[in-house]
Amino acid sequence: MARAYGGVSIVNAVPAGVGSVMAVDLAVDVRAWECPRSEARSMDDEYVLALAEEARKALGLGPLCVEVRSSIPPGSGLKSNSAVATALMLEASRLAGNRWGRLEAAVAAARATLALGRSITGALDDATAAALGGITFTDNLSMRLVRRDEAPSVAVVIYVPRIPKRVDVNRLRLLRAYHESLFELAMRGMYWTAMLMNGLAIDAALGYGLAPIAWAALSMGAVAAGITGNGPALAAVFRDSPREYLNWLGEFDGSAMLVRPVNEVG
Repeated sequence: MARAYGGVSIVNAVPAGVGSVMAVDLAVDVRAWECPRSEARSMDDEYVLALAEEARKALGLGPLCVEVRSSIPPGSGLKSNSAVATALMLEASRLAGNRWGRLEAAVAAARATLALGRSITGALDDATAAALGGITFTDNLSMRLVRRDEAPSVAVVIYVPRIPKRVDVNRLRLLRAYHESLFELAMRGMYWTAMLMNGLAIDAALGYGLAPIAWAALSMGAVAAGITGNGPALAAVFRDSPREYLNWLGEFDGSAMLVRPVNEVG
């Protein structure tokens, strides 16, 4: 069995092709074995079977049966597609005699999600965080890991509202120069400033209207808050207890969870 993790955005990679993600302890476990005919047991069998075919061809394996168990809310900006793809590539590599290291599996996952149309840039930032933990910085256009940092010890509150996901690539790419600057800011260690500015900009670009929740989180002690990925989930980072904010979120329609960064992986 192989495990990978979900994450929250520090810098969204869609606007400029460079991105940063912090892994959090929402896990995906994948178990796979060779079998007469490929089969999947998951929340999205079509996607998992397509990933299995990509992995099988790359590693010279026979048909794969795959079982996926995920604690990541899908379609919310918490990197579920990349985490599933990364865990599956790690498990397929294990079946092939550990042909790939964790970074190679992350690159294979990014290439697969791009080929299957399940990511806009390949989401190597998501996949590397899923595989390596910590905070990763990537150039998704060249499929290159720029750097990995250890994530600080913080609490992360994730709020998933019951609203539809929105994606407008053209609008997001209007933020290119801005996000290039945010990436450099995050690379200088100013993670929470970059995350706050990123999240508010993505919220405005996609029209979610969740900025008031981010401001409320800040008023209750958060050091950063905003949309993660392309939403609709909103992540807020706290150095101290987030109890007041969690209690406040209970008044809203949606789900809230408390998670922690992940630095140690398998």
